[in-house]
Amino acid sequence: MAILSLGPNKVEVRIRRHPQNTSFDEYVKVGDREKTDATSCDRYIIPEPGQIYTIEVTLKRGYNFGKADCVSASLCLLGVAKPISALQIRPPNDYENFTKEDLKVHLTYVKRVRVDGHSISGARLVFGEVSIDADLQNETNVMGIDPKNLGSLCIEVKKEKYDLVPMTPGEHAKMIKQDSKEICCSCE
Repeated sequence: MAILSLGPNKVEVRIRRHPQNTSFDEYVKVGDREKTDATSCDRYIIPEPGQIYTIEVTLKRGYNFGKADCVSASLCLLGVAKPISALQIRPPNDYENFTKEDLKVHLTYVKRVRVDGHSISGARLVFGEVSIDADLQNETNVMGIDPKNLGSLCIEVKKEKYDLVPMTPGEHAKMIKQDSKEICCSCE
């Protein structure tokens, strides 16, 4: 579990097995522990090939949204331009200056991504098998790939504020049509 704090705001992130709802054991690098005011941290797990997982993001009780409309939680993979999964946490209806209880979301599905030219959405998050090439140490057989970046993921949590921009009915229809094209998936 990774816990980051910025003032009164605490965010907790866990990787959980699905459907067992158990957390993976996590490890930290010896010696290079992050400070209490760090804005990022690294945790290491031993993935289980074929295991479905979810990423649980919790805004701890007392979280202050400030002027933000929401907090977004995004799952990013190195080398992929856009997050592969994202959710927003909005202040509850009874929100006044801070949350009265923990707010929790689970990143469980892939949102729109392109793989081998196909648009995919709605797939579950599953650990694949990674094989190790014992002959390569601190290098890979692909130029520009650092082996430390293989098999890693990043969960980004940030406050967001929206600026509403008026739109004509024609612009709105065009946007809806474009979004529906990106959502559709054809497998051959």
